Order: sequence, then C-alpha cells, then structure tokens
Amino acid sequence: MANASELLKRVAEIYEPHGIVMVMETMNHRVEHAGMFLHTIPQAYALAKAVGSPSVKTVMCASAMPAENITDLTAPSHGK
Repeated sequence: MANASELLKRVAEIYEPHGIVMVMETMNHRVEHAGMFLHTIPQAYALAKAVGSPSVKTVMCASAMPAENITDLTAPSHGK
C-alpha cells in the first residue's frame, strides 16, 4: 500500500494543476476480478486519504457491494 500511495502522490502532482481527477474503484475479487489490488471500499478510501489530493478519489461500484456484505449505506460502519 505504501508503494501505491507514493506513486499516486506523484500522479496527483501532475493531475492537480490541470484539474484532472482520477478515481479508484474496488473490484469484486471473489467473483470476477481475482488478483486485483483494491478489494474493499475502506482500503480504497484509506489509500485516497493517504495521498491527500483532490485529484485522487474513490468511486463505489454497486456490483462490488454484495461481495463486501454492504446492504445498508446508512449503517454507521460505512465510511470509516
């Protein structure tokens, strides 16, 4: 995760002056994307927070939510 964070910080330095935003999406690794790096929404969120740039954000894919047992977006455990 540290290597990914450092790489994304370098990318963000290039993107920010141009107003470009990159989004990271978690993948449903249990069904169709085995071996992918981002498995959970909290993992992607932590990576974006570690980068600390408005040019690096996350997007939550509804198809990945069942793999993470997310059924209620209002539950207090989400967004930590």
